[in-house]
Amino acid sequence: MKIHNNYNRSKRFDEQGEGLIQVLVAVAIIASIAAGISSVIVGARDKSVATQLCNAVREIQDAKARYLMDNPAVSDTTPTTFANLEPYLTAMGVNVTAENQLLAGTGRTITNYGTFATGVTIDKHVDLTHISADMQPIVQMITFADGG
Repeated sequence: MKIHNNYNRSKRFDEQGEGLIQVLVAVAIIASIAAGISSVIVGARDKSVATQLCNAVREIQDAKARYLMDNPAVSDTTPTTFANLEPYLTAMGVNVTAENQLLAGTGRTITNYGTFATGVTIDKHVDLTHISADMQPIVQMITFADGG
């Protein structure tokens, strides 16, 4: 009888061990799925920030061009400021009253508006490699203060 009793204990131990292995496998599968999803979300966020930056720079460059048309005595090598551009941005439908509103939500700021002929400098780098071909002239107008 003792042999039979030991056999039942051994079988029960094996069954408990199998349950633990199944739980660990399930946790590993869920963790790998979560890791894949989080990388997709982070990538989408980066693309969104890059697109928002390009759109803001395009609006700034359009405002610079309009300013020069209205002020022909101003040289295109003159440094520009937000104060110069704000009325033109507002007229274009970009509702901004402060510099920090241009790139709101991106975690970045414009450190230099450049001259009327050059682009802008943004404080932190963003990957712009995925930006479409039609936006490449805008991408060329962006430099990053952190050297990125």
